[in-house]
Amino acid sequence: AQAAGNYVELNGAFGSLLHRQTLAAIEQALAPHGFVRVQRSRIVRKAAVTGVETRPSGDFELKMASGAKRGGSRRYRHNL
Repeated sequence: AQAAGNYVELNGAFGSLLHRQTLAAIEQALAPHGFVRVQRSRIVRKAAVTGVETRPSGDFELKMASGAKRGGSRRYRHNL
């Protein structure tokens, strides 16, 4: 899930879907299902993370099971 203005863009096997709700509300609803915040504007499912590559700045790049790469902030590293 990723913030998209006043919406949250949900991505998965179903494709992409816009949902009008805050990212914080989505994060709270999905937390029991293994989702964590990895960046101010991004939430991922921990089970879908296949690798983590740390950058010199301390930020990181996640490799997802789908093959996608997603950025993460050092501020949220503790969630992984």
